[in-house]
Amino acid sequence: MAKQFEVKGLEELTKQLETLTKSSYPMLKASLYPGAGVIADEIRKRCPTESLRNGLGISQMRSGGGKVDVAISFDGYDDNHFPLAELAAIYESGTSDRTTKAGHNRGHVKKQPFIRPAIRAARQRMTEEIQAELKKQINRIMED
Repeated sequence: MAKQFEVKGLEELTKQLETLTKSSYPMLKASLYPGAGVIADEIRKRCPTESLRNGLGISQMRSGGGKVDVAISFDGYDDNHFPLAELAAIYESGTSDRTTKAGHNRGHVKKQPFIRPAIRAARQRMTEEIQAELKKQINRIMED
């Protein structure tokens, strides 16, 4: 003998799930900046020079092809008019002996990584920050 039962609330749940599906892209976008901020803060703490610290920033979001990107990068020049992005790369990877176009030997720069260690150190906190922001976004949508 088959028993009957009635489930209530499925229509409301279906509506909420549809809303979440439609809102997933904006929720993803809203969670990226706080996560990028965690990484940027850790890199900033480890920057070997003040000019690198001041030139670090988070780019505007770019989206396309179903994905959203945000970049943490160095912008500007140091006091010697050297591009900060190149200076960061030199500290991160080091150089072999460098000679200028005028023939001056600029010497060898020893590797002093600060970006990769910062990313490794902050990865867990970044994940937690993104998850917390996503939970806030989901709760906000579910309450509406």
